[in-house]
Amino acid sequence: MVGIVIYLTNLRRGGASAVAHEWGEVDEHTGINIIAASQVLIVLTFLGVIGLQIGQYWAEIEDSKLAAKAQEEEEAAIAATKAARADAAKAEEPAAAATTKTKPVKADKKTDSKAESTAIPAKKLVKKTKPKSKK
Repeated sequence: MVGIVIYLTNLRRGGASAVAHEWGEVDEHTGINIIAASQVLIVLTFLGVIGLQIGQYWAEIEDSKLAAKAQEEEEAAIAATKAARADAAKAEEPAAAATTKTKPVKADKKTDSKAESTAIPAKKLVKKTKPKSKK
C-alpha cells in the first residue's frame, strides 16, 4: 500500500514533469532527486514485505518441526505409559495367579464308593408310622 501511495504522489508526477520539462516550483535537479528517493523508498518497502514473508515462511517451518517433535515425544510418552501398564499387568498376573491357584484334590474311588455305600438314604431315615385308628 505504501509503495502505491509513493508511486501515485511522487513518481507519476515526477515522470510527467521529466517528459514535459516543466518542473513547477522545483528545479530539474531537485525533481530527479525526488524521483530517485521515491524509488528507493518503494524498493525498501517491497524488500521489507519480502523479508516479512520470508520470516513468516521460516516461522511456519520451525513451527511444523516443533509440532512434529512434540508429536513424537507425545507418542513416545503414550507408548511408554502403555508399556508400563502392560508390565504392571504382567507383574500382577503371576501374583494373582499364585494366590488363586490351588492344587486340585484327587478323590479316591474307594473312599467315594464307601462314602456312598455307608450313607443312609433319605427315604430310610423317615419312619413310617401308621396312623392310629380310632375305635
